[in-house]
Amino acid sequence: MEQTSLEQLIARQEGRMLEFKREFDTDIVKEIVAFANTEGGVVLIGIDDDGAVVGLEDNLQRLEERIVNLCRSRCQPAILPSIEMAQLEGKQILVVRVEEGRRKPYKANEVTYVRVGSTCRHADRDEEYRMFIESGEIVFEQTPVQGATFADLDRPKLAQYVELRAPGAVTVNKMSLERLSLRLGFVCEEGKELVPSVAGLLLFGQYPQLSLPQSGISAVRFLGTDLADPLLDRAEIEGTLDQLIVQAAQFVRRNERVAAVFGKDFPRRTDVPEYPTWTVREVLANAVSHRDYSVQGQRVMLRMFDDRLEVFNPGGLMPGVTLEELERMEVAPPRRNPLLVRVLREWGIVEEVGRGLARIRREMQEHGSGEPVFRADRRSFTVVLPARVLSKEELQG
Repeated sequence: MEQTSLEQLIARQEGRMLEFKREFDTDIVKEIVAFANTEGGVVLIGIDDDGAVVGLEDNLQRLEERIVNLCRSRCQPAILPSIEMAQLEGKQILVVRVEEGRRKPYKANEVTYVRVGSTCRHADRDEEYRMFIESGEIVFEQTPVQGATFADLDRPKLAQYVELRAPGAVTVNKMSLERLSLRLGFVCEEGKELVPSVAGLLLFGQYPQLSLPQSGISAVRFLGTDLADPLLDRAEIEGTLDQLIVQAAQFVRRNERVAAVFGKDFPRRTDVPEYPTWTVREVLANAVSHRDYSVQGQRVMLRMFDDRLEVFNPGGLMPGVTLEELERMEVAPPRRNPLLVRVLREWGIVEEVGRGLARIRREMQEHGSGEPVFRADRRSFTVVLPARVLSKEELQG
């Protein structure tokens, strides 16, 4: 590691992704596990808590081997950090880099640690459960919805879908709709009872928000370009996922401005909406199909302003996937809700995985709108669609 980069790193002081250790001790596995369970980080060995370089007298190669062995024997699953020897102020130090893990939760000596600020602590039960979900060890959409029953599902709608997937299974062969729903992942067995899964309730529930209040869409139209501006319209949109998409798209339609465009050669009027119809539907479909439904208290947010439309989706990209890779379609992204996506795709509501973002860009360009903006972090995904602005030629007719 270059000396300048190392000095800049030390100048940041200890924090969420940086740990100083004056000397080596076996407790380093706690910090390594904590970094792997959060966003990754760096441990600098040979640096005092105040950032002073004290250096190491030990044989660095042997220290490196000890750290690697500790990470294999005391970390569950095993972790392989990147270890680098460095010189600073004429003293030798070790730089231990830990990437965010894909097999969370990681444990050190059977204990799960997480990084909070500049310290590591034991993870609580809810934090461990969320790590299982983030790593894909638990698929939340296939977990049972406590308190719900099979009677909470819309039986005719469910039967219609089952007939689509397995023609004649119910109507001709008289197979049990309940057992077929179990095989398809729409219900779970809880003792002797069949309980709707999260996916089953979201797709076929008579009123999903009674059990999953976070599954609606909060829609707002502002009169202006800022959150502090007056509200022109608002709605709490509820229902199954296909109903959410239709109702949210209707909210956009009634609140967007429509331009009357006249051609130069033929004075025929064409009504042009602010946002392409397909694009709005795709953005909304992506939001409800890919969001993290284990996040309670947060709904998908649809915000309309005079100059843009924003859709905020609780639940960032899956671990190991970057926004850049997704936009370039370099990866087949892991799906948070594969069952939801499959059914919505079979219904013709969502695009094939990996094509959506590229087509949104193309549709916006062809519509004469500005470039869409995609923002992703660990906890959310936001799409911003600029409103279409009339050209001088269109204004002149």
